[in-house]
Amino acid sequence: DIAFLDTDILKKGSIGRELQDCKEKVIKIGRMDEKFIREFLKKNGIRVLVVGNDLEAVSYRFVIIAKEMGIKTVLIQDGAICTHSYREKMSIDFLRISLSEISPAFVIEKITSALNPKWKVDQRENYRYGRYVDYALIWGNFTKRELEKVGVNTKFVIVGAPIFDGVKMAHNKALLGKYGLDLNKKTLLYAPTDAPSARLFSTKAFKDMTKMLTDVVATQENLQLIIKPHPRFITRENGFFNKYIKKNVFEIRDENSLSLIEASDVLITDVSSTAMEAIIMGLPVIILNTAGRYYSEPFPRAYIEGGVAKAATNENELEKAIDKCLYDKNVKQDFLSNRKNFLKDQFYKLDN
Repeated sequence: DIAFLDTDILKKGSIGRELQDCKEKVIKIGRMDEKFIREFLKKNGIRVLVVGNDLEAVSYRFVIIAKEMGIKTVLIQDGAICTHSYREKMSIDFLRISLSEISPAFVIEKITSALNPKWKVDQRENYRYGRYVDYALIWGNFTKRELEKVGVNTKFVIVGAPIFDGVKMAHNKALLGKYGLDLNKKTLLYAPTDAPSARLFSTKAFKDMTKMLTDVVATQENLQLIIKPHPRFITRENGFFNKYIKKNVFEIRDENSLSLIEASDVLITDVSSTAMEAIIMGLPVIILNTAGRYYSEPFPRAYIEGGVAKAATNENELEKAIDKCLYDKNVKQDFLSNRKNFLKDQFYKLDN
């Protein structure tokens, strides 16, 4: 059975639709007080509790109570880890973004959790994984090392990354014709995170970075750029990238990232997990950060230190990185050589 928290997510978005359509029994949960959680776990005979995050308020409550009841708790790594985020200070702009994305129920949940000292989680800890569960099923040795650095001492089990098992090295430009792109030009794919929502970049810094990239591409006739917006941009600010569209700059929303990576020659991103997908598929990666500040750990540092990505912090560095990734055979060879070791360290093995 799937124990699912009954929030607005069932009413909107793809996750909600998938859950409504699935054949398995979905148990909807409303109240999150301690008495209800204990009764729920006991009544349903839960023997193992599985979470993707043991620091999020609701999951944390379930984990702590389950352990008190002798129920084994397991965390499954659900994405690239982020042990620290160095965020911009809260501003009116960030407040606007937050209020446009989250439901009143979510706000109330966060406030009540903060006010109740019993459910207080130390925010200085890594906010993603493994503090409280009995076992953490993780992708590879890299995750283990990074979590141990910040004091996580749970029982780690390296299981690889099934989410990437079906991703293979591939390159096929056929998709470009569908959207009016030139099959003979070199194609850059810009797939950023929604950094303003996470307060990693201010909205102004993010816009400045996007403008710089599109201006660079616009001056080079042999290049074309695809912008792949993060889904939250489409939901929150539907026309966010409209003003950056030029004769050789295109926005493509409806294709999945893997198809666009397969059709491109270089991926440009900030800290998005599309970098992982691109590296697996054999595509050079450029990490673009013009905000003038460090914002996240251990990614994107790990991409650059692993020799599978180039860093660019200004227009000059960006132009050089694009040129090297596209035309320098030594850079391409180094990337492919480093890629093998990087993937083994990150994912143990990708065995399909």
